[in-house]
Amino acid sequence: MKRIVSCLSFSFSSQIPVAAVSFQVGSSYAALAFAILCLLLGVAFLYVVLVMDAERSTQPGHTFVGVVAATQLLTLIQQLVVVSRLGIEWEEPLSEILASLSVFGLNFDVLSVSCVASLSPVPEYVLTVSATPILACVALVLHLSAIALKRYLGHGLKVRLDMSQLLRTVGSLVSILFISIFTALVTPFQCNSHPNGRMTIQEYGSVYCNWQGFHLQMCMIGAVACLMPLCFLTVCIWALQSCTYIICFELPKRLRRADATYFRACSFLWVRFRPGAERFAIFILCRNALMVVCPLLPSLFVKLVVMNILLYSSLITMTLSQPWRVVLYMALMFVGNDVDATGLVTATAIALVFIAMMAFAIAITMMYGLVLYVVRQNRKPWRFFISHHKRAAGSFARLLKIQLQQRGSGNVFLDTDDLRDLTELFGFVRDTETFVILASPGVLGRKWCVGEIVTAKLHDVHSVMVRWPNFTDPNAATYENLSFAIPGVEALTAHSISLEDVAKALRWMRTLESIPFPHSLDLQSIGKLCDALTGTVSSRSERTSRPDCVILVDPANQEAVAAAYVLFELLRMNKSFRLSPLVLKEGDDIPDGASKALLICSTGCFHSGVLASWLIRITANSPTILPIIAEPDFAVPTEPKSAVAAVAGAFTDAEMATYAEAVGGIFQEIASVLAPQSYSSTQEDLDLRVKQIAFRLQSKGSRLRLTELRDDSLRGEAGEVTDATGDTCWAWAALYGLRFAVDGFWSGPTNQECSTFNKNGVAPVTDSATCRTACQTAEGLREINGQLQDWKGSSGSGKCECVTDANGNRRTACQDSGYSA
Repeated sequence: MKRIVSCLSFSFSSQIPVAAVSFQVGSSYAALAFAILCLLLGVAFLYVVLVMDAERSTQPGHTFVGVVAATQLLTLIQQLVVVSRLGIEWEEPLSEILASLSVFGLNFDVLSVSCVASLSPVPEYVLTVSATPILACVALVLHLSAIALKRYLGHGLKVRLDMSQLLRTVGSLVSILFISIFTALVTPFQCNSHPNGRMTIQEYGSVYCNWQGFHLQMCMIGAVACLMPLCFLTVCIWALQSCTYIICFELPKRLRRADATYFRACSFLWVRFRPGAERFAIFILCRNALMVVCPLLPSLFVKLVVMNILLYSSLITMTLSQPWRVVLYMALMFVGNDVDATGLVTATAIALVFIAMMAFAIAITMMYGLVLYVVRQNRKPWRFFISHHKRAAGSFARLLKIQLQQRGSGNVFLDTDDLRDLTELFGFVRDTETFVILASPGVLGRKWCVGEIVTAKLHDVHSVMVRWPNFTDPNAATYENLSFAIPGVEALTAHSISLEDVAKALRWMRTLESIPFPHSLDLQSIGKLCDALTGTVSSRSERTSRPDCVILVDPANQEAVAAAYVLFELLRMNKSFRLSPLVLKEGDDIPDGASKALLICSTGCFHSGVLASWLIRITANSPTILPIIAEPDFAVPTEPKSAVAAVAGAFTDAEMATYAEAVGGIFQEIASVLAPQSYSSTQEDLDLRVKQIAFRLQSKGSRLRLTELRDDSLRGEAGEVTDATGDTCWAWAALYGLRFAVDGFWSGPTNQECSTFNKNGVAPVTDSATCRTACQTAEGLREINGQLQDWKGSSGSGKCECVTDANGNRRTACQDSGYSA
């Protein structure tokens, strides 16, 4: 590339006035001073941002989007500098744009340094290769100044200043400017050929490539200086991973030791990558190093092919692995040197459009990060974040979310519903207005729960603790050995959370507002808890006046009770559910009108004396009982007598026998699963399961009921009859024929005339293919032309329709006064 004409040539030109020369020299001083000022401010800004990021409580994470976009912009510019050195003759205005970007390749001629001081090629090249040590010295001076300022202010400056901050700043500078630094160092090895057969250095046209004089000196300096980026790359490889034959797993070893200081010092390498994808930092650095080497290749064709291979392989690798959060990607188009003028102009225009599109997209991304930061200062996307231990409080967490959402309290975060990527977990905590800790036993033994608590403390998120009665605060032994007390806590180091942060957060928990967990969980107690969380008072839900579906649960198991209320709430929200559910509490009796029952099956539930008394009493009424498995560890009892042998309470032998028989009969039905504790129990999954439970409960009855029929128009007693196929059914002997007692559904004889039936007693029936047709009236009207018809008679009127009994048989039933199908 042609070098910019020196200002000294202007000063000795007879055609340039003295005033113009003075203006040119003054402008050079101003440009140089402006460049130095920008350098100092840039390093200072980077140092402050990194120090604030180390104190994550004051650095919002949304600015990370803008930071990543800015680094992508710098990477794009540096890649364009490399492209400008490939030897392609670009058309205007692209050539001028590439020339103006050469300052990012540490080409100080753009700043007209020669107007300030006359430098020969070797000192000028030495100044170029000294850029990295100069940046490191500037960072060191800033770090020492910050330490002195902190000592002067005392406790007024609450930031952590140690050697890791300096290393992180220098490493970030080298990592961001890696392409520019390496490009400047290999300058002596990139030569241009001339028609006379001579070769000169591309950036220093006055120096011949003859390995003598200036060229030899510059090559020796460059060879030594190239050790800086190569050593940096080697140290990064040592810090991140092991080579094929050299075993030095430094990063995994540091993670196992929970060395957060090391992680923060080296975070400039992997801060853009998700946890687990840190090794892609090496891939990026190696790709950038190989890109710098491309202009040194002898042929333009080879340069373009190698450059395209590097860029496309990088694009494919990043697309498939998705190691980082950056959406934008650098895409370059190249043309050969054998195209005509029209094709070259077209290619230049296309390249210019793509560069403008990339710059525009990066600028939009930076603006998006800034807008997101401003918006999240005033309004956060989550009203509540429920932190809980699944096994101990999963059902209660689900119930709490349902209750809070019913109050219109905004979005409530629950990991099973809203978490798709574990790397985003702590970001959700930061974006929450109120952080709710369900302090159940064992919650502090879960590393992710502890990480959520640490994040809430560091970002000053308003936090409230719902304290279980048997929850105990950490003791001195816990603080001394956090790695043992919290299994896997070392993994939090990958998220820049140290053991010191964990200890401070656990002590901070003692200062939080604490709400005691209800002694007896019901709608009233959960309502009071929601009132305390929201700061509002809402009306309490009234108990159902005439419930016909009871939910039975072991009242001593609070998680099972919470699961019962989750089922209760979801059934009430199901529009197709026509029954009135009620969760029985300790001391309640079985309602008289209860014809259906749902049994919440939890570990040890059949040892509950309260549940046993309910089942003994409800069995006498022969309702439909559908078992619901609410805990993953529940095992269906294979020996009912053994399962109920350890039941608490005083029961007679007859009652124990009835209890065992009831337990055995319950599991003749296929149990449904509704386990809010499960990691897979999303809101959609629970809604689907509740819909299936409601359908089963309403469409499928229990065993045939042996009850007497009492009605003004129809009187009879239950008895056993045998139809024409030999099937035995319980039926009522009614005045107008047979009625089969199918849990409220009833039907009469099938395809024969109603007049064949004895109105005063039991008569045989004839079975049809699928449905049985009922004869319900004194007139004997059953069906017309084989079709079910509405009927009217002295006993009532209604419609005939097909129903399904408890055995799965399809029957035809007609509506009667006081009894409906």
